[in-house]
Amino acid sequence: MSNGNLAASTLAPIPGSSPRAGGKPLLRKDAARAYTALHNYSMKRWGISMAIAEGSIRRAYREMAAQQAARRMWCAQGKCGNAAVPGTSNHGLGITVDLVTRQQRWVIDQVGHLFGFSKRWSDAPWEWWHIKWKPGAYSWVNKYAGSSSTLPALKRGVKGPSVVKLKKLLYKKGIRNFSGPKNSDRYDSFFSLYTAMAVKRFQRRHHLTADGIVGPSTWRALGA
Repeated sequence: MSNGNLAASTLAPIPGSSPRAGGKPLLRKDAARAYTALHNYSMKRWGISMAIAEGSIRRAYREMAAQQAARRMWCAQGKCGNAAVPGTSNHGLGITVDLVTRQQRWVIDQVGHLFGFSKRWSDAPWEWWHIKWKPGAYSWVNKYAGSSSTLPALKRGVKGPSVVKLKKLLYKKGIRNFSGPKNSDRYDSFFSLYTAMAVKRFQRRHHLTADGIVGPSTWRALGA
């Protein structure tokens, strides 16, 4: 398939949110596995999420229409050089990510090369956020790609010790009022409406899908 027209079967989601169908930014499968492993490692070591929040301009894989939209946006600002000619972008090959924060760039500079992501082989050295993946055999990918919490998925209405653990982690991360106005910081075992609201606040802060459901990505972001 040509640049910007990759088959859906060749793509996989990475941590983050997107208005596209499925709600996740995408990369080529091998690059997506590497980026997810990098995210897992960063969360485990520093608590820094590598999740990508996309808007109208795609920050990961860009289909042809998205490449055209990005080109129009930058050219309207007199900065055409910030977007490749549609059909020639590495975004269209599913091997490039535009970071969201400088903190994420710091992670890339520390360990990104161990997962195949580095500014050293970027095609746009003047853009701090633009990071390209280079295919290769990276042992750290294999080590951290499958790093996911064994804790159960939680949602409103459930009860148990995992809910208590969730509330303690939310408190540690600075999220308050997860049990209602009268007992805002109480570590009871019930996943109430207020707990779901607290989880959504945390998910938005970490660029996760704010659905109030605690799955593997949310557990990882909490440091579980």
